[in-house]
Amino acid sequence: MGMALLSATLGAKAQEFAKLPYQQLYHVQKVQGELTHTYTNLHVALRMQSTDIKVKTGDLDVFIDAKSGRIPVKIGEDGSFLIPMRDDLAEENPPVITNQPRGTMLLDWKVGLNASQMTNTMSYRRLMQPVKDCEAVQGKMREVFPGAPKLKMVGLKMIYDTIKNNPQVDIAAKKGGQKFKSNDDGEIMVPLDVALLEEDPSVSIPQLPAKVEIVSGKSED
Repeated sequence: MGMALLSATLGAKAQEFAKLPYQQLYHVQKVQGELTHTYTNLHVALRMQSTDIKVKTGDLDVFIDAKSGRIPVKIGEDGSFLIPMRDDLAEENPPVITNQPRGTMLLDWKVGLNASQMTNTMSYRRLMQPVKDCEAVQGKMREVFPGAPKLKMVGLKMIYDTIKNNPQVDIAAKKGGQKFKSNDDGEIMVPLDVALLEEDPSVSIPQLPAKVEIVSGKSED
């Protein structure tokens, strides 16, 4: 599909295993939480994964090496995670250590939205509002991900658990209706279109998706 989820990398220095200071993750996660609270139609998630495609998220063992003992950090199937937000740990600033060699771990982030906020019929502008909001989110996240590339928001990716009912999205544009159908992976890409934002036509989503993600590409700036 040629599109990348919003992501950025933080360099991790380690003697043997990849690790980051707790304070750094604490600060990033604080910003992530504030953005999710401000933009209630969005969910900003932090992810951790290996750059080695042979290493699955289930292979990752991550823990906070605190003076009081190891505190495990659970990694989700998609690499998402949350560390405990504790003032005492922020003051101590222990390392967050993985079981992977240094230089092989990627800390990134993605933005999605709750599919339950969608309805079978909605305006195009309302459908794409999270994509527009994501531009503001990106600006804030780039402040805590030094060197992160600026990305251009290009649309929404709707993800279905099943495609047996041939899910599709219909946009009733004045210049002719547009239909977007599911691919073999159960995904529908609905692009962000400036002309459609201005017109604001009705959008029909007969089968609501299980999950929705914001999609971005490299900015030309």
